Amino acid sequence: MDFPVNEIRDGQKQLAPHINFDEEYHFFYDESNNPRKLYTRETDFNTSITGSFVLGGIVDNGIVFNFEELWNSLQLQKNTKELKFKHLASGDFINCLKSRKLNIFLKFIDDEDILVHLSCINLLYYSIVDIVDSALMNRKELFELGPQFIAELKDIMHQVLRENLDETRALFFKYNYPNISNEDIPEFIKEIINITNYKNRNIKNQKSLKILKETLDFSGDKQKMPFLGGEKNNMLIEEFYQFYIKQIYMFKNSYHTFDNEDAIQKIIGKFRLIDGKRILENYTFKDSQSDIMIQLSDIIVALTSKYKIFINNHSEELIRLEFEKLSDLQRDNLKLYTKIISKSDKYNPGFFHHITGITEVNRMLTLNNLIENK
Repeated sequence: MDFPVNEIRDGQKQLAPHINFDEEYHFFYDESNNPRKLYTRETDFNTSITGSFVLGGIVDNGIVFNFEELWNSLQLQKNTKELKFKHLASGDFINCLKSRKLNIFLKFIDDEDILVHLSCINLLYYSIVDIVDSALMNRKELFELGPQFIAELKDIMHQVLRENLDETRALFFKYNYPNISNEDIPEFIKEIINITNYKNRNIKNQKSLKILKETLDFSGDKQKMPFLGGEKNNMLIEEFYQFYIKQIYMFKNSYHTFDNEDAIQKIIGKFRLIDGKRILENYTFKDSQSDIMIQLSDIIVALTSKYKIFINNHSEELIRLEFEKLSDLQRDNLKLYTKIISKSDKYNPGFFHHITGITEVNRMLTLNNLIENK
């Protein structure tokens, strides 16, 4: 299947003219929290939907690293064949921060100025944005209020459905979301509005919530939701391959080494990524045992996945309470982790790709501010 990349790549570059996508790097990847498919069942989702799919790892920009020093410092068992996150830490994000071996690893990454890259996709947010986009297509004048306003509507939609997850899941299953028939749109919209009418105490922007409800109601009356329908019943996310492909073509002058993932490899292999007169062949899949860079990527990605679960499931108030309880070691690990992210972001913001709501971003900023002020 032919996939010309330059038109979509140029469009993405125009949205972020300050980012250098043309430099040559070597990206190494691992992934975490990839359910392969995400769908609703009668009594639950097939997997936890309150976390984020994370794809990312280490960026090699020519710096030589002393891996043997790291390996020796970690004092791993002699029969250890490859470095994995489980060798350094376990438990949720807060418990992982108690690990001295994690501290050794993060200090090594920081001291060696090793760069990292991350794509993080909030599973629930990614699953529901088509509801808002569809509603806005019926009220196109709202686009004139700008991207920040649209982002606020999507964030509020996500907050409401996240706070009422059982009702959301039941609603999705009942109407085969996202494969909703035109006949069912009015009732589907009516039930979503019912959910938005719950207390929803954490919704601060009541004005935007009111506009969201009015926009949804208007779409229900028109019996039209352009981006819903024509899908598989109850299949929220069928594939994640597009996030791999995006890295390949956005950084088309770079090389990309992914951890072996047979299903993804087969799908990507079906595409011919056409760059003008050439076919992009700037990627490979390797066994992590044979590549220390993929092993380092495993640790960065696994820790980030736990961090995202923590952020997704803690309000700003709870984040402050948890931070106050941290030990010196936990705070040091947290500070090192955020420093590594910040250093890489300053080097090239294109190393980071997030699909999530404003609320989650604000929670991350809250935690960053707590770290900086201590």
